[in-house]
Amino acid sequence: MGRVKNTAARPFRERNRMASRNLYVNMIAKTAAFDRGMRKSRRELDAFQRTIGGFRRSLQSMATVAVGAVGMYGLGALVKREMQTIDATAKLAKRIGETTERLVGLQHGAEITGSSANQLGAAIEVLQKRIGEAQQGTGEARGAFEALGLSLDEVARASPYQQMLLISRELQNVQDQTRKAAIVSDLFSRANAEILGLLDEGPAK
Repeated sequence: MGRVKNTAARPFRERNRMASRNLYVNMIAKTAAFDRGMRKSRRELDAFQRTIGGFRRSLQSMATVAVGAVGMYGLGALVKREMQTIDATAKLAKRIGETTERLVGLQHGAEITGSSANQLGAAIEVLQKRIGEAQQGTGEARGAFEALGLSLDEVARASPYQQMLLISRELQNVQDQTRKAAIVSDLFSRANAEILGLLDEGPAK
């Protein structure tokens, strides 16, 4: 008996082949689109990373420049301040007739005993003025020197540094702190009363 061809199944097989071919084509197309999308995303990501990297480098450069500028400014300000201090000390030393070395020693003593270089300078200038007044028989300093047992002539002949030593030495004999503060106020003015800390300790010899 001869083999009967199944003609009814042929259209079904054709449709399957067409569907498989279309599916394959669609997959290829979608895969290609996916690849293009991935490549585009990768390029965008690379560009973004390069942008971020450049931004980070810019920030680092800006920070370096800023720190350098601040450092240079700080150093410059420090040098300027020190130069101003040296200049002010030299001018004060010349004005009161004292060596810069001795004046710097007194300034250091003032700073470590609760006063300041500026206050020390003001106190010494007040003292010179009040010594002059005492020699004329006026002012508060005359009674203060008498209370300390110091000869006005001896004090007047001494340099500012030696005057501070003499006053400091005699203040050690005054036991009453209120009385001691009053004497210092009479010699250096109430505004410079903190100089008592230096006089209590005695300036560096």
